[in-house]
Amino acid sequence: MIWTIQIMGILFALFMAYLVFTKKKREEITLNEMLIWFMVWLSLLAISVFPTMLDFFIKETLYFGRRLDFFVIIGFFFLIGMSFYNYLAIRKQEKRFNMLVRKITLQKKE
Repeated sequence: MIWTIQIMGILFALFMAYLVFTKKKREEITLNEMLIWFMVWLSLLAISVFPTMLDFFIKETLYFGRRLDFFVIIGFFFLIGMSFYNYLAIRKQEKRFNMLVRKITLQKKE
């Protein structure tokens, strides 16, 4: 059972690293963004291959009983943070769009 999850994690990390590479090749992301994302996917790859490497930190430092509990909580934190970031980005685009509509409307009146 754990092998299938590890293989899925490895394949996912490799696929995502490939996507990052193709996005950089198309100039859709910067070099710094590519490096950050490569670090994220390499970390996932390392955790997938060696799932016990974080046990000391998770069990001894943070006092979680199981690794899964830790990763579920981290996942929720990440999703909530990304949701807030997306909300702020959408609000910013909304304001820009409203200003553009106002500017175009004023230009048409003149």
